[in-house]
Amino acid sequence: MAQHPDYNFPNVPGPEVRAHLNSIFEAAVTNNSGDTEPPSPRPFMWWADTTNGLMKIRNAANSAWVTIGALDVPNFGLATRGANTFTGVQNYNGNTLSRAVLRDYGEKVNALGDVSGTVAISTADGNVVTATVAGDVSFSFGTTWPAGIASSLTLKLTNGGAHEITWPAGAKWPGGEKPALAPAGVDMIVTMTTDGGATWLGCQATPRAEAQFPEVLDVAETSFAADSNSHSVAMPAAVTAGQLLLACVTLEGTQPFGGHIPTITTPAGWTRLWYASLGNGTTARFAGYAKIADGTEAGATVNFVTDDDANGAAQVHRVDKWSGALAGVQVSSVAVGGSAAPNSPSLTATWGKGRTLWFSFIGTADDDAAVTAYPADYEGGVNTLSGASINDGGAVASARRAQEVATENPGAATLNAVDAWGAVTVAIRPR
Repeated sequence: MAQHPDYNFPNVPGPEVRAHLNSIFEAAVTNNSGDTEPPSPRPFMWWADTTNGLMKIRNAANSAWVTIGALDVPNFGLATRGANTFTGVQNYNGNTLSRAVLRDYGEKVNALGDVSGTVAISTADGNVVTATVAGDVSFSFGTTWPAGIASSLTLKLTNGGAHEITWPAGAKWPGGEKPALAPAGVDMIVTMTTDGGATWLGCQATPRAEAQFPEVLDVAETSFAADSNSHSVAMPAAVTAGQLLLACVTLEGTQPFGGHIPTITTPAGWTRLWYASLGNGTTARFAGYAKIADGTEAGATVNFVTDDDANGAAQVHRVDKWSGALAGVQVSSVAVGGSAAPNSPSLTATWGKGRTLWFSFIGTADDDAAVTAYPADYEGGVNTLSGASINDGGAVASARRAQEVATENPGAATLNAVDAWGAVTVAIRPR
């Protein structure tokens, strides 16, 4: 290690000149090596910084040292024009790599694990994303690249069809159809943006899962012939957690005409879907409820309590292969009337065209007013009577239709006699 104070020497006798020259030459041939910087730096002067193990050069302004590389590695650790093996992260800082042939390359994977709720995905964390959809999830996509640069995200999703997925507003799909993912399995989604993430053009790389219509597995019926304020409605004998329980109840007060219309208390854990009086001078209440089953309901009863004695009937439909969220159960307005043709109103599902299961539910105020014909093309008709006397008790009727449309208008059913009635249309979203 050698440094010279200022690369100058005074006017001294010959032997001292030689000593100064030797000192200058030693500093020059060792690149001014030392644990501190040379005392009188010059523009473009070299310094072998032995404290930090770095080769440095003085900048043109003679104001700072510029690090060239490490002292103890070949070529100061810098890449050569020939073949190189890189052992660290290389950051091109957004600059262009031109005319490069890539072979045996990998991509950074952003492994998210189980996801639900709101999940933000960015190319900054990796262009390939893996995730298992463990609940309803809302994705957002982001990129570090500006408009004019193509940036992509590839998603490997497991069980994507088991829950509701909300895609970014800027995501665009072929034909406007969102991916149809497998409820149990792996799907690949490929997306790309060229406008800084405002729009993502996406496609499903795996075959689209064949969407299924929601399926009614069974219907539990309960009749209440005697007047009471306690109404234990039977649940289906077999219930699996996650299935939909859809209840329709008609209860009529003790005075069929002109009396008190009973108020129904919504049981714990249930969500009321509709609630109406059948009017026309009757005291009948027509209501619907839904619950996502937890599995404990199998073979049990649920008490629909009224504020006064009433009799009537109830049905509970057990539905499988549905979206799994109560937002996927939508109900029309309640139509009421007095005739032999109860008519469920038109309903447009907010999720658009899909393999939707449609119900027509009808409640009547007279136990002897039975349904003799259901809306056209509706099947699985069930008519549950209270068993009370004529002009007393309520009844419930239902039928369903699997139809791949966004809007459904069931049309009228037929009663065997004129009666006060209420009717609704219910849409069940597929998963």
